Amino acid sequence: MKKCLFLLVCFMAALTSCAPSKKQLTEEDMGAYLFVFFSDPTHGLFMATSHDGYTFTAVNDGLPVIAGDTIAEQRGIRDPHITRGPDGAFYLAMTDLHVFGKRERIRKTQWERDAEEYGW
Repeated sequence: MKKCLFLLVCFMAALTSCAPSKKQLTEEDMGAYLFVFFSDPTHGLFMATSHDGYTFTAVNDGLPVIAGDTIAEQRGIRDPHITRGPDGAFYLAMTDLHVFGKRERIRKTQWERDAEEYGW
């Protein structure tokens, strides 16, 4: 896990360092495409890279880069998304989700959650 987190931090730092504030980078300036996704069985964060934007190779031997139960308050993630901010830095956001809440007695139904405790 430490190795995966280290690789993630290095990759995100490299992407961010490629973003000077005054020059808009082109695709030629970038080293690779990064695709982020989740998987239902683990609800973790997965990543894949590509040099052409069509053929992707999973990182971390196809295992989660970040386990959903270690990063999310609800013990799982969905819908990861990378976006580029106006400052040129890349940001990663994802939905906090725990589909096993009922089974693990966190809540009474599979999808509902206590609005006072978790908001929404």
